[in-house]
Amino acid sequence: MITKLQTLTKLLNSSKMNSFVLFYAIFISHITIAQKTNTNDTIYLPEVIITQHQNKKLKKISNLGKADRVSFSSVIPNTFYANKIVTKECIQIRKVVLYVKKKSNLSTNENFELLFFSVGKEGFPEKKLHNETLFFKLLREDKIEISLEEINLPLCREFFIVVQKTLDKDTSESNYILLGNRHKKSQTFIKIKDKNWYKLNHVNLMLDIYYTENKN
Repeated sequence: MITKLQTLTKLLNSSKMNSFVLFYAIFISHITIAQKTNTNDTIYLPEVIITQHQNKKLKKISNLGKADRVSFSSVIPNTFYANKIVTKECIQIRKVVLYVKKKSNLSTNENFELLFFSVGKEGFPEKKLHNETLFFKLLREDKIEISLEEINLPLCREFFIVVQKTLDKDTSESNYILLGNRHKKSQTFIKIKDKNWYKLNHVNLMLDIYYTENKN
């Protein structure tokens, strides 16, 4: 069977090919290759709605609490918001739910990044635990449910879950506000661009983590 790459090669070797055909051939070849390979390890995480059946099958870690709700004002691009998660066993995260508030009724479609970091000696986020860049989009007004079913990322004992607003061309800040809870034992770690991490006491991000035990 002649592949699209072979077809492109024949077109390139043909003296009769005009510039439009050349552009079209290169474009189609690029799209096909991009779908089959992930050269820059960028993954767009799909949104899912967790059903009652799935809830019964998955274990859950929740930072919702019953304390006062707080907000992290405007989410500035390239700012990291991190919460430490402690587990008794090694886990495989299946879904993450983040709670947000939309500032205006503008129709926005904004990119955020989800990251996982190790815990350093002084308790601060230290090293990124995965090579992939995990993007997701915020569309809804109250929360986002993100699927990690296709991501092989076993996490053990303690780690940081981190949310970052990516730099969009159209705006200097986000139309969304990350929501949190006040709790005397909670801490949220924040890092603005290239500056050092700093610790915000008595508050955490509102989030749910659904997972299965990793027995490998």
